[in-house]
Amino acid sequence: MKKLLKISLAILFASLFIGMSFVKADFAVTVGTVNTYEVNDSAWDFAIGSHTSTGTGYEFEDQKFAEGTQFTVTVDAATASQIGYTINVGTKSDTGATSGFDFLGLIIVMFYPLLLSSGLTGTWNQTESDLGPSLMEMFFIEPTTANEFFYDMANTTFISSVFTDTEWTYSNIGGTFENDTDIAVFTWGLNAQYEIVASNTDFSGTYEFIYAYDQTTGEVKGYRLDLDYSGTVEGSLLNLALLQEVEMLGYNLPAGGLFPSGFIGIELYIAVPALALIGLLGAVIKKRKQ
Repeated sequence: MKKLLKISLAILFASLFIGMSFVKADFAVTVGTVNTYEVNDSAWDFAIGSHTSTGTGYEFEDQKFAEGTQFTVTVDAATASQIGYTINVGTKSDTGATSGFDFLGLIIVMFYPLLLSSGLTGTWNQTESDLGPSLMEMFFIEPTTANEFFYDMANTTFISSVFTDTEWTYSNIGGTFENDTDIAVFTWGLNAQYEIVASNTDFSGTYEFIYAYDQTTGEVKGYRLDLDYSGTVEGSLLNLALLQEVEMLGYNLPAGGLFPSGFIGIELYIAVPALALIGLLGAVIKKRKQ
């Protein structure tokens, strides 16, 4: 019952931002715009029970691409409220459109380590696992709503008033949001341990998420995911190291460094439904097909 309650609260929390994104709209890109991105780093190394996988490069449409492989995002349709686009990597392509679920996807990515606390589900697929992590297909974000969302998530008072969970012990949790220039940068991180003695679950580690976007157009300039957790989940071995950095050509993300000034040590109260670990990154919330 307690876990179900957490999941319900997480969905309710996410719906607040989903609702906002439908009401507000402030995209400013034109049809035909083509943005080119480069995957600087992309790899994961993990073990779940007796299963292990090391994947360098990234997965897109069930195909493996090497680190350094560029891809394009083309604007197919554009209004102030929605962007339709096509992602092209080599001969592979995928279409999508912005929606309110973008923010639900962001919440799931931001609290990626907490997925582990709900257990791991899904059938193991060695071939798929070795492809490496998927792209986080979120290359446009409505800037007005995004600014409000990231402002709240970087506000220590807001975080401490919403999140508590005694099963998690945090050395640090929180974020920073810099939006005094055209490019806004949000940084989020966790340094935490999760333990439930009764279920033989005990794992800990660090996580950082950096996300940059143009406040005028809503175009995403780049992101970085850096996670390293290990321990056990319900008696099964867990080791997960994941790094992915994607940048628009001509833009450089700020240097990393977990737990910048402003991070706080508090308890967090949010959980998300257990999802299959394989393919989770990037494809957690798929964009609505046109």
